[in-house]
Amino acid sequence: MWSTEWSTGNNRRRYRLNLGKIRDCVVYPFFECNLRCRGCFVSKPAGDIGFLRSHPEAFKLHVEPSHLRRLNDWNLKIVTILGGEPFLSEALPDMLRIIKREEITEALEIIRLSNTKTSVYTNSTLIYDKSREELKPVLELIDYLTISIEGDEFWTRKIRGKVWDKCMKALEKARDITNVVLRSSYWNEAYCKCGNQLDYINGGFYCKKCRRFYDDWNEIKFQLGDLLRVIDWANELDIPVEVAPRLGKPPLPTEMAAWFYAALSTKKLADNLLPSYKNFLGLKITCPAGWNRLVLYPDGSLGACQWSYEKIAHIEWDDDLITRAANAWVEKKRLRPECYGCKYADVCYSSCRAAMDYLTCPLRKSKTLESESYNVRIGDEIFHTTKAIAVRNLKLAAKVKPGVC
Repeated sequence: MWSTEWSTGNNRRRYRLNLGKIRDCVVYPFFECNLRCRGCFVSKPAGDIGFLRSHPEAFKLHVEPSHLRRLNDWNLKIVTILGGEPFLSEALPDMLRIIKREEITEALEIIRLSNTKTSVYTNSTLIYDKSREELKPVLELIDYLTISIEGDEFWTRKIRGKVWDKCMKALEKARDITNVVLRSSYWNEAYCKCGNQLDYINGGFYCKKCRRFYDDWNEIKFQLGDLLRVIDWANELDIPVEVAPRLGKPPLPTEMAAWFYAALSTKKLADNLLPSYKNFLGLKITCPAGWNRLVLYPDGSLGACQWSYEKIAHIEWDDDLITRAANAWVEKKRLRPECYGCKYADVCYSSCRAAMDYLTCPLRKSKTLESESYNVRIGDEIFHTTKAIAVRNLKLAAKVKPGVC
């Protein structure tokens, strides 16, 4: 999927953009949303707010149809629509039809000229109370509907408000029409029974108020532990779950990250979207930003990483200019000092700059499934995991979800 060269002096593999073989594009059609989650900067659109109700002119900026049509030139495998909240715009069905390249024949049959898959992320609050008849026309254009949560009901409410029940109702309705994926962020946060926030110390949690040390997270409210329970519940229903670190939160402590990576590797339909997680499994993965993924913004600008919001080109430029701009961005990336000496550095290449997981990455201490097996405790049970088990589980997840970090 990429051409490889060796750069002078540092023996680092170079990843180069090839627009004819690029895997995916992340599209921000607009930034407005009907929710105001903790830490989020977006605003609401003008006028009435509802399911497919807002006209494109109600948004400060809205992606143009011509910009979406340009994506068809690149034979993308998947286009992921983020937000804001995509279901606000009345233009969402037309956007999906453009990506799918739907046309109506003289016999009034609808044909699709593109094999590009579509993935749409949603907070679910605009679709949970809609009937099947209302949802089906638009959900049939979506290959993967991804519903965003933040762990279990407690943590989701803490970040997103009272939306958990709406997410569950939307999940049940959408499952009958399209593929549904749950997406959750994760971070290190835990609370004592007394309500006091706990400090992570020496592999356990300490409550300053109660002066008690916990080494069993079943006795406390722990975000990672609660997320693992949600994954078990979803997997029993054959619903895949993708997780990624919550931006703005400190990366997990090294020992906690190794434990969480090992625990996650035992789940059959779960994936952590960090490159460091894949390399923990021994898969040798580099972040696709700039060379295997581009980002389209509402004004037509192109970026490389969807979390940096850095603009490097424009969709109206010719392919050669876009390619040169993207390759210049990729070449500008530098290995973080924290990764010097790590044997995975030339592939992982500091994993995710936005998440800053390189600060505490377990790979630096050679804590990987490639070098050893793990007996990992999850709740009251002990699970054995190896590279073979982890890769098998990841392949199962890949069959039913597209994955985007």
